[in-house]
Amino acid sequence: MPEEKPEPMTPAQKRQLESELAQLEGPRRGEVVQAIATARGFGDLTENFEYHAAKNEQGLLEHRIRSIRDRLDRAVVVEQEASESGAVGIGSTVEIEDEG
Repeated sequence: MPEEKPEPMTPAQKRQLESELAQLEGPRRGEVVQAIATARGFGDLTENFEYHAAKNEQGLLEHRIRSIRDRLDRAVVVEQEASESGAVGIGSTVEIEDEG
């Protein structure tokens, strides 16, 4: 089994992922379930494009949910620190000067 690598992220990145996960697991999942139920009502499932499209969308949605959960499970929140050494790290804000 591969070793799980920690995933450094800023507090803002973690909040964004948590917000997306809540949206996907709540309203979005409900919409997909409703689309499948509606498509099932169209009859024969073997040639029902709407049903197959809805099931495909459900698979993509569940994959995204698993992916976000995995990232959040491995998340290591990194606070922004003012670096005296000038080193750039996760969450650093830099200013680029064009000498030309």
